[in-house]
Amino acid sequence: MGNRELAAGAISTGLIDALIEVPVNHPALAPRFVGKFPYIPTIDPLPNYDDWFVLAIPLAVYAGGRLAKNRTAEDFGKGGLLYAVPMFIHHIILKAARMAPAGYTPRRQGYSYQRKRLI
Repeated sequence: MGNRELAAGAISTGLIDALIEVPVNHPALAPRFVGKFPYIPTIDPLPNYDDWFVLAIPLAVYAGGRLAKNRTAEDFGKGGLLYAVPMFIHHIILKAARMAPAGYTPRRQGYSYQRKRLI
């Protein structure tokens, strides 16, 4: 693996995500995009379509590099996926946490199954 390609892919994907997220995080800067595709919600708890695009771009670069047997493109796509996949999982966790009932408090006894402690 080329460390430069991995780093470049991760940084590029992060910059693309930052540019795409401007209408979501700062609606005053881009008011014409608010509430329009791709800034519309999907099925809860899945992220909005803009996050799917951020995931799809490095995935396409990786698949293209893999099919063309181009190691540089493949590593660039892997680097992008190193940014995009955790970002995607992070958004799913945040949306799922917001969906939890208002009075819900997690049990603090550790993991259990039918009232028997596993740990």
